[in-house]
Amino acid sequence: MLKLLKIGSFEQFDNVYSDLHVDFMEDGGEKELIAVWLNLVLEEVEIQNDDLSNIKYNKEKLINALPDFKMLALNKDIMSGIKSARKLLNMLGVYLVWCEPIRNRKVSGAITTYKSNPAILLSGRFKSHDHVWFALMHEIGHLLHHYVPKETFISMESQYDSNSPEEKEGEANEFACNFFYRTKKV
Repeated sequence: MLKLLKIGSFEQFDNVYSDLHVDFMEDGGEKELIAVWLNLVLEEVEIQNDDLSNIKYNKEKLINALPDFKMLALNKDIMSGIKSARKLLNMLGVYLVWCEPIRNRKVSGAITTYKSNPAILLSGRFKSHDHVWFALMHEIGHLLHHYVPKETFISMESQYDSNSPEEKEGEANEFACNFFYRTKKV
């Protein structure tokens, strides 16, 4: 566990993780379990994704690809749909990582930076089609409207610009809610 958390003793946990600000779609949960989940996700980034070292994230390309995500969401097999979404996101310079939820870690999704590219993290917490796609589109909403790249995967600073986290969560929720019914541009 210490190796996974990248600390020498459990007494160091609070010092290392006391100001954790990876931005989550969550409703509580224990910080220790969230830190464990984040480190498990970190181990999966390169396993699950293509090498994006030569691909830079481009917001306009992501906006143009939004109709493709609507088509992918029609796939009733959650994992098949997520794999297709990952391939599309990788072509757009975005990592997508699926890591099963840990009990009492109440995070559905998160956004951060990995090797200078945005990284969307999903847990499939409720394992239902609508929850998984809502979480993905919520994080894409953050990516389109609030994302500010950081240097590290588990940042001690918010991945968002200066608006309040509550306001941004509301905007991302609205984006996700309206995603399948939107007729106007992002």
